[in-house]
Order: sequence, then structure tokens, then C-alpha cells
Amino acid sequence: MTQNPKTQNPQTSPAPQPAAPLRLPVPQDQAVFRRLSTDFYPWTEVLTELETLQQQGLTGVLDVEQQGRWARFVWVSGQLLGGLAASGSEVTLDVAMRGLPRAWVTLTVTDPLVAEVLWDCRRTPPRQLPLPWPAVHAGLQRERFQGVLLAGPHCSFWEGGRVMSGALPPAGATCYALSSDQHHNRELLLDTWREVLATTARTAPGFEDIWKQVGMQLAGRHPVLDPFAGEVTLVRGQLTVEDDVPMQELLPALLGAYRLSLRQLRLDLRTLPLGEVRRSPGWAATGLETL
Repeated sequence: MTQNPKTQNPQTSPAPQPAAPLRLPVPQDQAVFRRLSTDFYPWTEVLTELETLQQQGLTGVLDVEQQGRWARFVWVSGQLLGGLAASGSEVTLDVAMRGLPRAWVTLTVTDPLVAEVLWDCRRTPPRQLPLPWPAVHAGLQRERFQGVLLAGPHCSFWEGGRVMSGALPPAGATCYALSSDQHHNRELLLDTWREVLATTARTAPGFEDIWKQVGMQLAGRHPVLDPFAGEVTLVRGQLTVEDDVPMQELLPALLGAYRLSLRQLRLDLRTLPLGEVRRSPGWAATGLETL
């Protein structure tokens, strides 16, 4: 029996290629700069701006494009989640700079939810939904959809069945959904915060009382901290969060309350016994490194 010549030497088979990435639209309402040419705003200036913003806890997206080639980089709370090239390969910023020396660059500050969803869904295939907009809305609410809803140029970001950012589809539009891993990320972040607060409460007498005072003080800026609402509570060192509290509201509230509580107790984060927590996978996204 004659062998198929294509199967005689499997070692010559081409290596599997990365899945083609999907470059989702980024809400541009908080653009730091938009489509600047590195001919006039050189890479050195871009890097200086990035370094400053990273030190301030940058959450956002850098898009780089040159003659149809592109790369995207995503940060959350000053930590780089990664970089992606049009080929689907992971890429570093220095490689992108060398490969795209005369690029157009756009830097946009985003909510943590948007940044994480953009990164999570970079290779997620869109699934067409059975109903047009707005008939599909009720189903997304029931399933507590988390991810991206696409309809032509319209792109919206969802958490727990609610729209958090972006542009909704026009009436009658066919919709495509990209589900993210946000539920896992939410639990990972909450577990990290629970451990941080429990450790701090055990270590610092009076922390919980200060936390409650701070919650009342910051409730005007962060309504989820209002102790009378009961959406976020700390009792005997145990953090409890209602399921419908959006992460884009919760994370800055927790960080702000913790920062002010430490300040009032004259505590330095570096002196607390948080070594194990710092090594946990959820630490980077808490924003605690900015304290």
C-alpha cells in the first residue's frame, strides 16, 4: 500500500500557529493620546509617558500600528498583563518598537473591567446570538453575562449581566458575544482582598473600627462602602461582598478605604505579614503595589 507523501515525514509538518487575535475596540473617552506618529512623538517620549503612568498604577491599553501591522499592550493597576501582535504571538514592547519604528500609537486609560476583558477575550471566537438587539438583552441579564457584546462597530463591556462601558447595538442589530473569564478573576481578586484584610485585622488592633469610619467617610465617592447599604462589609476580619457589586466600582473602593485606613493607623503596607498573599496570582490586580 502506497503511503501518502504528505504523511511520510511528520517532522516536516508546519508548527501550529497561534489563534488569530481579535483587536476589540477600546472606549476612547479617556485617551491620553490618539494616533500620534512616532516620527513626531518619538518612542522615547512614549516610554517616558508609560513609565510615569505605570508608577501611578496605569490601567489601560497601548495600541501600536504601522502599515497594517499592529501590537497591543494591556496594563491593570500598573502591571503589564502582556502584549499581542497581529500574528497572534505574544510580543514584548521592545520587540514591537523595533518591528514598528514608524508607528501610530494610541494610549487609552480604561476601567479595570475593560482592560481585563480586552486581554481575556483576545483569542475568544465570537458566538452569534439567536436574537437581535434589544430582544437579546433579557437573556444576557439572566445568564449574568460577562464579556463583550459586538454589533458591527458597536462594542460594549458587561459584568454580571449589566453594561459597564462602551456603545450598545442599534435596534435590530445582529449581536455577537465573547465570554470572558471575569467570574474567575472576580473570585481570585476577592480571595486576595479577603486575605489582605483578614491579615491586617489580626495584625493591627483597631483596624476594623477604622475601616468602618473610613467607609462612612468615603461613601459619597464610593457608594458601595456605605455601611447602611451592606454591599461591602468587614466583620471579625471577614470581607463580604454582594454578588451584584460591579468590580469597576468595588476595586477602587477597597483600595481607597484600605489606603486611608493604613494612613490613619500610621501603618506601612511593607511592614505587614503579607508575604504569602503577595505571591498569590490575584495580588497584581489589587492595585496594592501602588500604596
